[in-house]
Amino acid sequence: WEYETVSDPQLSPDGSQIIYTRGWIDKINDKRESSLWIMGADGSRNRFLVRGSNARFSPSGDRIVYTAQGDPKGTQIFVRYMDAEGATSQITHLTESPANVTWSPDGQSIAFAMKVEKKTAWSIKMPERPEGAKWVETPRIVERLDYRQDGQGFNDDGFRHLFTVPATGGTPRQLTNGDWDHNGVEFTPDGKQILFTSLRVPDADYQWRESEIYSVNVDTGAITQLTRRKGPDNNPKVSPDGKLVAYTGIDASRNTWTDSKLYVMNIDGSNPHLVSGDWDRSPQNIQWKADGTGVYFTAQDSGNQNLYVLPMAGVRSDMVQPVTKGTYMLTTTSVSKTGKAVGVLTSLQMPPDIVTYDVAKPEQVKQLTAVNDDILKGKKLGAVKEMWYTAPDGLKIQGWYITPPDFDATKKYPMQLHIHGGPHSMYGVGFNYGWQEMAANGYVILYTNPRGSTGYGSAFGNAIKRAYPGKDYDDLMAGVDAVIAKGYIDTQNMFVYGCSGGGVLTAWIVGHTDRFAAASANCPVINWMSF
Repeated sequence: WEYETVSDPQLSPDGSQIIYTRGWIDKINDKRESSLWIMGADGSRNRFLVRGSNARFSPSGDRIVYTAQGDPKGTQIFVRYMDAEGATSQITHLTESPANVTWSPDGQSIAFAMKVEKKTAWSIKMPERPEGAKWVETPRIVERLDYRQDGQGFNDDGFRHLFTVPATGGTPRQLTNGDWDHNGVEFTPDGKQILFTSLRVPDADYQWRESEIYSVNVDTGAITQLTRRKGPDNNPKVSPDGKLVAYTGIDASRNTWTDSKLYVMNIDGSNPHLVSGDWDRSPQNIQWKADGTGVYFTAQDSGNQNLYVLPMAGVRSDMVQPVTKGTYMLTTTSVSKTGKAVGVLTSLQMPPDIVTYDVAKPEQVKQLTAVNDDILKGKKLGAVKEMWYTAPDGLKIQGWYITPPDFDATKKYPMQLHIHGGPHSMYGVGFNYGWQEMAANGYVILYTNPRGSTGYGSAFGNAIKRAYPGKDYDDLMAGVDAVIAKGYIDTQNMFVYGCSGGGVLTAWIVGHTDRFAAASANCPVINWMSF
């Protein structure tokens, strides 16, 4: 209940301050809450600022924009002046929640994405309810193929469009149109265009894994399609001089997993070309260097997550260079013009906290927050150890196991196997509060990245194509055997758990072996056809 989170740290334009979101649990109302905190770039004067999240400094640093609960209800957009007065204005009164809230380069307006309601064409009217009647809900009429999404629920009642609103408040102006979703907000430096991702074609829902990058003229609403490659194109980032666009994508494929590549094109969509070569990991959180000579991005690799840089001087895969090289999960969210970086870092026994470092001296990482030191003080954590083992067909698999505090190798311990979902995702070297709690109750915890996991290249991720579940089950059982071979596992007290893709494999395991005393198959797909 007391465990807290930190996320989304942002440097002020002058590099002197960091604003971030701090989350906690409201135990009375059983829900998550968040506030914005601010501190000096060196971690000094760490203090509460205002309730809300998703804060962004204005281009001049004199204001922040953020989202919070407002009037008449739901999430609204606010602007706070960063002077001694600290005046705050609610600048929208929306009926739907805004996303991708972004300053225009001149600081005069705010752009955002929001759902616009789209009524179904169903013409049959249901009978009116008699006064006081307690009927079940009216049937939901679904007319779209893509009518629901994980984490959103039903999404068939409208489409996401782009808007702008004056930074001083006013009426939002809709920029895009049509029965398509429009995602992301990326201004050109002159403020005249906004780049976004969509698929503005007939029957877009039926175009499997397809998306394109477009631009919309902020004044006229004219939309231009920039990419035309078969395959998804996403995450456009405009260079500081406004001449180039970096973005991620892959060629169209029936593979279940392919690591994305990094591309660059001219601002008008001409000369699109691959710049990351054969480098076989997926770039995330793309940021241009301030002088436009390269691109920073985050990527996962073998359980770790670090910052990388790709100079714009060549197209060889060996041009992708690691900036940080730590055994940790580092999400770098902001890099200043002088090379000062801020992000969130977690390692095997360190909960996520805000850190800073200089990209020229990345080995010198400074931790600025310690939001869970109070609840962990005096607590002895379980040791976490990495393991590599061999699957029956010879493939090398990476995993980790946690032993209980005060572990004694001469004793026997019950064991839990945890299986990640996706199935295309990756367990990493970040702190896991739940697993440490279980280890504290006397369990050995095993978690591995069987084939199909990300962070090991496209071939490893795609190895379960038309074979899921299958050899990934063998990978998991080989990991269990490797831990049993250490001699301290009570083989009569082994347990298995997974959610989503991990729930599928848990159910598969129950049908293929009786070596586990109990299983928890959470949120699984049991029948592909009925699902």
